Amino acid sequence: MSNEKPFGDVEASLEKTGRVDELIKLYESRSREVPKADEAAHLLCRAADLSREKLKNATRAEELFRRALVYLPNAREALEGLRGIFEARSDFAALAEVLERLGLVQAGPAAAAIYLRAGELYETKLQRRDRAVICYQLASRAAPQERQAYQRARKLLLHEGRYASAFDSLERERAALGDRELVEEYVGFAESLINYPQEHTLATKALVRALSVDGKLY
Repeated sequence: MSNEKPFGDVEASLEKTGRVDELIKLYESRSREVPKADEAAHLLCRAADLSREKLKNATRAEELFRRALVYLPNAREALEGLRGIFEARSDFAALAEVLERLGLVQAGPAAAAIYLRAGELYETKLQRRDRAVICYQLASRAAPQERQAYQRARKLLLHEGRYASAFDSLERERAALGDRELVEEYVGFAESLINYPQEHTLATKALVRALSVDGKLY
């Protein structure tokens, strides 16, 4: 008969006596024994939390969170852990990347808020407007009724001279919010193209859209 104590008993004993290093090693060892990937990932996240909170070892915690993602690539617990580490470190590139991955495991306004934050980092900290536009577009798809994402994407698209894509953004916003909300946006879009003769056809389309709505209102 084995004299080995059950995992739960060993865990409780180490917690009670404050033997953090041994508790971390226990979780690491146990993660290699459990049959399910989600169990292994959770154990490694618990070890990572202890490393970060009790030992103040962010480097070790990051390693453990990343190992958890090997078992479960979309583990929200691990991604949130990495998010906290990168925010504390002001590692904007790594933070933006992990936020994009977090957006995949969220839905609705929660996902939209995460994508908006990632877009802000790409736009303001990393000067990657192309990636910022993608994140803003993902935010608008996650929460179609939120105007902020459309507007931020459109601002960057206009800045880069991607007028057709900016018009498409207006059309998607109109489909989500209705005509009445977008009259001024269409007019403003058309006005922004006044000095670009090659874009007057697109400007005309925007004005036609605005006038058709104006006719309904008045």
